[in-house]
Amino acid sequence: EGKQMSSATMRSFLYRCGSDMYTLKNELEKLISYVGEREEITIRDLEELTSSQTTNQIFVMLEAIARKQREKVLTLYYDLIELKESPFGILALLVRQCNQLLQVKDLDCLGKSNGMIVPAFVAGKLKDQAKMFSMDTLRDMIEACAKTDESIKTGKISDRVGVELLLIQFSQK
Repeated sequence: EGKQMSSATMRSFLYRCGSDMYTLKNELEKLISYVGEREEITIRDLEELTSSQTTNQIFVMLEAIARKQREKVLTLYYDLIELKESPFGILALLVRQCNQLLQVKDLDCLGKSNGMIVPAFVAGKLKDQAKMFSMDTLRDMIEACAKTDESIKTGKISDRVGVELLLIQFSQK
């Protein structure tokens, strides 16, 4: 289509939209239509037009947890709920993200590359975020997620309330 993106914009595009080819195709078509006659697709175009994937929201949520920004954490959670994301799915993504952070931290301590775990464009962001948590904190968070998962599955608590309480626990000062 004669359009261009800088490598930084391309990395941001891939990070925001994920790796599903159908999603990438649709988001790229939207961007091409949006920029019209312009040749270059910019970061600003991405921010205005592409939908941020749930995994990206979880990444932002974990950063807010690390900074103990409870209101922001809960706002992100309620936004995901309003977008019809399942609390159980959010919990699964939290566990996945915490596991990735733990693996990145572990590999970093061993002086090894993170490229084995995630695509290179994500590894740098994970490495930066992993610095915000200790290994023990990440392990405790994964354990708390597992306990919440069990409580939800055994009917002791609803999924929405269980994940909300977990997020409150994680973001308390």
